[in-house]
Amino acid sequence: MAHGLHGYAVDLDHLNSAIGCRDQEFLQGLKTRFSSVVAFYEKWNGAHAPNSEILQLDNALELLINTVPEKISNESAALGYGIEILSYHLGEHINLGRAGRSALRDITLEQIHEVIDEMNELVGPTPLDTELTLNDGIINRTVKNMVNEARYPGIGYLKRNELQRISNDLLNSNLSDPPEEWTWYPFLLLFHGALERDCDLITFYY
Repeated sequence: MAHGLHGYAVDLDHLNSAIGCRDQEFLQGLKTRFSSVVAFYEKWNGAHAPNSEILQLDNALELLINTVPEKISNESAALGYGIEILSYHLGEHINLGRAGRSALRDITLEQIHEVIDEMNELVGPTPLDTELTLNDGIINRTVKNMVNEARYPGIGYLKRNELQRISNDLLNSNLSDPPEEWTWYPFLLLFHGALERDCDLITFYY
């Protein structure tokens, strides 16, 4: 399976409020809307890890809505996919490139960090509101203070004001090359995709 970074424009306050809301009608709506995704995940686990204790996706959704899980461990990695389902349900997937395919598909984690390192040279050492690096902000910054021990899927987010600040710094870099040649141009498109919708950006790498 090809790896890629997927971005969603979503209101992080709204997303945080949904986690642990204990709204059973909302939970059932999620399970109904994403029943085919839940079934596919169960089938995939059955074929690739039949003897594992990996959490099923419907159980992950129940945990996310009925509690506030403290961590995403290797066994409960489906919690990460559950957060992605919530992000899709409450927000909008940001499609880039032809036919809606993300411009950040088929990219390794090492390549993502290399591109982010190039952005770091243009946005300074503290582009975020916290002491997190931009690498962690995009790959390892889970919502609701959950700890992503599994690092899979890699989850990150950037708030609207952070997106605006980073975008301004990148665009004010006075680069002479056309935008299509900027290595970080796909990231800029993701950032603007969220800003155009007046939203925050949450990302998932898997």
